Amino acid sequence: MRRALLPTLALTAVVMCVAVAADVVAAAPPASAIQKLVACMQAKGYTGRPSPAQRSNAKYNTAHAACAKQAGLTGVGARSTSAKYVSCMKKHGITISPTKKPSRTSAAYKKANAACASLRKS
Repeated sequence: MRRALLPTLALTAVVMCVAVAADVVAAAPPASAIQKLVACMQAKGYTGRPSPAQRSNAKYNTAHAACAKQAGLTGVGARSTSAKYVSCMKKHGITISPTKKPSRTSAAYKKANAACASLRKS
């Protein structure tokens, strides 16, 4: 049973990491909601770890948003607010990605974070 859950848990972790960066999300969603999200994404044909091409694909993002809403993750896993925050930070010279975390102590980060504060999830 545990081995069967590993691919699901791996996909869940990747999906959540893509949607959030740095400290955008304060609390983890319930496991049952994550399982619903993964099941929905699998039903839509997205299995395993999403590639960078999938993550930037509008069809994938639409499916993810619909599945997140269906799973009750609109407040936690919703991409629109975090995507706007990440985009704002990038416009201010700070890149946030699953593989690159900015230094939160730098003056540039603090300035960008203050400018984008209204878009950050609490």
